[in-house]
Amino acid sequence: MERRPCGVLGSNHQCVILEALLKRWRRTNTATNFTSLLEGTGRVLLDTETGLMLSLSLVQVIQTSGSSYQSNVNYALKRMNYGKPANASLFALPTEVTSEVKELSKWNSAKLKKQFAGKAAPEFTLTDLQGKQITLADLKGKTVLLDFWTTWCPPCRADGPALDKLHSKYGGKELIIVGFLLAKSVRWWKSF
Repeated sequence: MERRPCGVLGSNHQCVILEALLKRWRRTNTATNFTSLLEGTGRVLLDTETGLMLSLSLVQVIQTSGSSYQSNVNYALKRMNYGKPANASLFALPTEVTSEVKELSKWNSAKLKKQFAGKAAPEFTLTDLQGKQITLADLKGKTVLLDFWTTWCPPCRADGPALDKLHSKYGGKELIIVGFLLAKSVRWWKSF
């Protein structure tokens, strides 16, 4: 699409911007449950001398059996060194917010029901979007749905319309929906 300076400090390399249509796909879980990519584009900024990808932007229109949404994902190179040994700290995971999952446990609804049905949930305290502290005890007597999600998780985002319907029908009366967003910061979440 375009050639331009890369804009990386300490380098006068030229970059090229490439854009491509994404291949459509469809995943079917059951006869009535599916997820598909209706349309999408990817745009990448490449350093023509090193081949290094400096940024990637994906725009995808996703359809599920119950709704559709647009997903915008952007990746950008933050730091780099030309001609110097790599700084090992650049490749280290932040210790305060991440942990490695080597394997997900298999979903066994019968085991979960046996283990948790009829038992009180563990107490928790959280801060809502207005800065107010809420405890699980504050919600006693209500049906509470805990939704753990993040913005980069397409299945999590696909659940949004179903949660909106539940909230419209039962919210504030019998049902309280508590969303736990796994995000870098409140400011980052609000920009989403």
